[in-house]
Amino acid sequence: RLTTLRFLGSAMSARTRCIHATELTMSNEFSPPTSPVTVREIISLQPQEMDDLCEVLIACVNDGASLGFHAPLPRDIAQAWWERLPRPGVTLLVAEADGRIGGTVQLHAAESANGAHRVEVAKLLVHPGWRRRGVASTLMIAAEEIANLIVFLASEYSTPLHGAVIDASMGLGVRPGLITEHAH
Repeated sequence: RLTTLRFLGSAMSARTRCIHATELTMSNEFSPPTSPVTVREIISLQPQEMDDLCEVLIACVNDGASLGFHAPLPRDIAQAWWERLPRPGVTLLVAEADGRIGGTVQLHAAESANGAHRVEVAKLLVHPGWRRRGVASTLMIAAEEIANLIVFLASEYSTPLHGAVIDASMGLGVRPGLITEHAH
């Protein structure tokens, strides 16, 4: 089921004014989560993850978010954007519940020579149907924990961590600082 919204006239809010008389389409099938939201890192996008992330991006842009796209955002452009992620230097975190992804945030390693102590948060997106439920806060808490780990590992204080220990833990499916489905 699809609902088509049309923003017309002078009664538009400032948030939707930039869209003018554009017709927007949003899915009613992306319902709010009924189970607890969990956050995980995506290493490689699977088809269902791509579908959910495209829907989140399209819904956010069509809802007026300023993300460098114009509404209505075609799916092929959203998909082309997501296909660039994840990539080296970018950590992609997703919030999910009920088998769906409803939010995402990215961590970008600072590219400047003096930026080893810095990680930048980018593109915090929460599907409009999932907003006002603590999803963005949950994503930001997880992002901060991972950012602190990345900064620590890039610092001079990480020398006691031997590469073999990190390699062994990653081989077991455990990433430093992350709880996975294998951890109890």
